[in-house]
Amino acid sequence: MRTYQGNVPDENWGLEAGLREFYGSTWNIYTKPNSDIYINIKLISNNPVELKANYWFSFNQSIKKFLPSRDLLLLKTKRPELFKIIENYFQNII
Repeated sequence: MRTYQGNVPDENWGLEAGLREFYGSTWNIYTKPNSDIYINIKLISNNPVELKANYWFSFNQSIKKFLPSRDLLLLKTKRPELFKIIENYFQNII
C-alpha cells in the first residue's frame, strides 16, 4: 500500500504538542488562531504512513467542540485511538 509523509506547515503555525507513536508514526499538532474563538489545527505524521499523513480541522474554544470536516471524520473513523487523544487534549487542555 502507498505511504504518505506529513508536511510541516509554514512559520505562521506554532507547534502545539508532539504525540507518541500511533499507527507507525509519531505525530505533531500545529495550531494557528483563526479568531478569538476558533483555532485551526494541522495534525501531521513524522514518518510515512498509509492512508493519510496530514489532517486539517478547527476547534471552537467557546463550546469546546471541533467543527465538522472531512479530515476530522477520516481521523475519527480510520485512526480512532489518535482521534481520542486529540479530542481529549483540546477539550481538557485548551
